[in-house]
Amino acid sequence: QSLDLWLKAIELESEDFNKIRVIRKALKHLPESETLWKLAVQYENDKIEAVKILVKATELVPKSMDLWMALVSLQSHSEARKTLNSARKLMPGEHQVWILAAQLEERGAKAPLHKLVNLLTKGIKELIKNGRTLTIKDWLFEAERIEEEASALYPNTIAALVKASMSLEFDIESDDAVRELTQIVKGMEDTHYITKSS
Repeated sequence: QSLDLWLKAIELESEDFNKIRVIRKALKHLPESETLWKLAVQYENDKIEAVKILVKATELVPKSMDLWMALVSLQSHSEARKTLNSARKLMPGEHQVWILAAQLEERGAKAPLHKLVNLLTKGIKELIKNGRTLTIKDWLFEAERIEEEASALYPNTIAALVKASMSLEFDIESDDAVRELTQIVKGMEDTHYITKSS
């Protein structure tokens, strides 16, 4: 059966208990549906059970960063580290894994800036080795995204993204890209994530 039909069936149920029952039935038919796994977690109130669901989900949908992120958010620091190591092996070209690792170390281990820079520099090199090369502009976009979403939680991750990306050589493809990059860096100077001497 199609995902849309299952989603409609879930929507028609008024009680959460019945929604969960339908979701579980749907997953038997569509075990690789990211949407269904997200719903399964959404309707699970027990943290331990939610972790079990997400462990299974990441086994069946290993390319979903949303599911990996949800799993890490519910785990202890040590367990989350193990989870991210598994994610890196399964997705060697996924830059979000390295960013999530930096956020984990900042929030869970209070890692200082230089350690996060080293971690992200290693990540950039590993990504290049696996055929994934992001530009400075790409990395600064990620820094801006975190700044907008959670700057108070991850100030060092933001600064480390900037420093790690700008310490390596990337090609900037056009004059427009140069201008945009200059504006991004200027904005980060204004918010003190980097200094003009960085």
